[in-house]
Amino acid sequence: MNIEKNISEKVIFDGKIVQLVLRDVLLPNGKIAKREIVHHQKAVAIVAFDGSDILMVKQYRTAVGKNMLEIPAGLLEEHEDALVCAHRELQEETGYDAKQMELLCAFYPSCGFTDEETYIYLATDLYESKLPEDEDEFIELTKLSLASIPTFLAQHETLDGKTALGLSLFTLWYQKKTV
Repeated sequence: MNIEKNISEKVIFDGKIVQLVLRDVLLPNGKIAKREIVHHQKAVAIVAFDGSDILMVKQYRTAVGKNMLEIPAGLLEEHEDALVCAHRELQEETGYDAKQMELLCAFYPSCGFTDEETYIYLATDLYESKLPEDEDEFIELTKLSLASIPTFLAQHETLDGKTALGLSLFTLWYQKKTV
């Protein structure tokens, strides 16, 4: 059920990863409202489980001005399948690939203003398989033990959404597996 009718749309910015659109919409009450929409490439994120730990990447994020500890992730290339992208990103960022890759969920990180959709995969049965890193990424690989996931999620520092959701879904998956 679409309760807003699009009247007009203007591209304000067209970049490499995002496009900013200003849209006029007709509301159910007859009034016109403006919507700022960010069209964003689809993305993948991977919870890479080596049997005892989760592979994590630490990298500086300019938008928030600090280093973040995250699950590996990246953007789909044009016409690329999400599963293919997940394998590629895992290899580029960690030096590993997975014999098993299972979709945990697809979600919209912030559907109030962007159409970005992210697919979170669980990667298991890992093996070494390195692809060249992206030239503009400087990533440090680290591991998060299973025992430290609850503490990591409950910390009072800001987490990124895909990592919080991915680790939470992994925890549910792992609990079912071990029952």
